[in-house]
Amino acid sequence: MFTFNKGVWQIPLKKVLADYGYIDDNGRLALYNMVRVNEVNSQGLTLELDAGNNKVRLIHAKSRYLIAEWSIYSIVGKFLNKTGRLLLVGAKSRTNMEGREEFHFNKALLFSDPDPEKFMAAFKKGSIVIDVRMHRRSNGSVRNHGTGIRIKETSIAGLYSKKQILF
Repeated sequence: MFTFNKGVWQIPLKKVLADYGYIDDNGRLALYNMVRVNEVNSQGLTLELDAGNNKVRLIHAKSRYLIAEWSIYSIVGKFLNKTGRLLLVGAKSRTNMEGREEFHFNKALLFSDPDPEKFMAAFKKGSIVIDVRMHRRSNGSVRNHGTGIRIKETSIAGLYSKKQILF
């Protein structure tokens, strides 16, 4: 849906990679993981919601070490701002005789009136995930692709009050 990364990391990204990263297929120290609320992933990371303090926290499940922290208000605000209206277009594809891919667009849905409560309910249920995407460059610096806030396409409709079928 969107990326949101500014000011959330509680420890330097080099330490995040050193403590929780792995060697990827390119031989780099990397951390490309989806993290859900109350579910521990392969790197031992999980998300916890602190409704009392309006925070979403990325923690190491076993040590309870705080890695990153987002304001619920900021995440919901980004959702409302970035995806206030969302157009999903469906298509069938084929390869033509010249070997190029062609598309036949056969469906268009317009979603509007995003609902913050539905968004938070999907987050609590684990339908919305945080996608950590970073690796160490050859010069030692960290390449952070931005932390993604993601949802499966099949769950998007549940975040909106209005759905219009365009074709």
